[in-house]
Amino acid sequence: MNLRDIASIKSLFDAIGRVDSIVASAGHVHFGPLVEMTPEQFCLSLDDKLMGQVNLVLGARDYLNDGGSFTLTSGIIGDAPILQGASAASVNGAIEGSVRGAAIELPRGLRINVISPTMLEEAREASGRSFAVSKRRAASGARVALAYSRSVEGAETERMYERVYIRCIEMQWTRDAYLLTTDIERFQFDVVHQYLSEVAYWSPGISREKIERAARHSIAFGLFLDDTQIGYARMITDTATFAYLADVFMLPEHQGKGLSK
Repeated sequence: MNLRDIASIKSLFDAIGRVDSIVASAGHVHFGPLVEMTPEQFCLSLDDKLMGQVNLVLGARDYLNDGGSFTLTSGIIGDAPILQGASAASVNGAIEGSVRGAAIELPRGLRINVISPTMLEEAREASGRSFAVSKRRAASGARVALAYSRSVEGAETERMYERVYIRCIEMQWTRDAYLLTTDIERFQFDVVHQYLSEVAYWSPGISREKIERAARHSIAFGLFLDDTQIGYARMITDTATFAYLADVFMLPEHQGKGLSK
């Protein structure tokens, strides 16, 4: 369906019938330097990602069963702007605002949520470069979910909302061909697991699942040469008063070069 066209939306749901939930992860945005951006380029994001999802709510609300839910997609750029992302930041903030407003008005116990995921694989080819260029300048502290709900119909109108946070401190440094990063989504946990379970004296036989869970509950550092991970460490910390450095290693063929220091 074409999210810019309410008639197209209704036509699809006329064919599908009633549903319990609708999830939207669609929407184009324009990335580019603000000083070079035209009003038409800025409006692309407003007309597509913002109004497309608003149209979905307006066009499909009557096809949701009682107590059903919408889930829309905003993005972390609304809270942690990146270079060349002014248009996207505006749209993401507007989507969250529209959800807050809709949450207290939807009838029949309908619910509406907005989430801020990591990058969708489908968007990587079109938008990945913008994130890669700007990630080192981005603010930390990624909100991964933002949900709003309304009290059951017939009760006093009340907006209730819940914010869920995950600690996500993103930093990176480069030297020659080396990259040190805390972007855990880039980590090659097969490499980390093989070293910690088979080579490291302090964690023989440790499972891959436990290694990854420990990393995600720490501030983890990965060292890369080109696109290959060659080193790892993690900081167990409350980010305020305490930190313990653990699981530090460098693959044997890269030792003796001062990289772990």
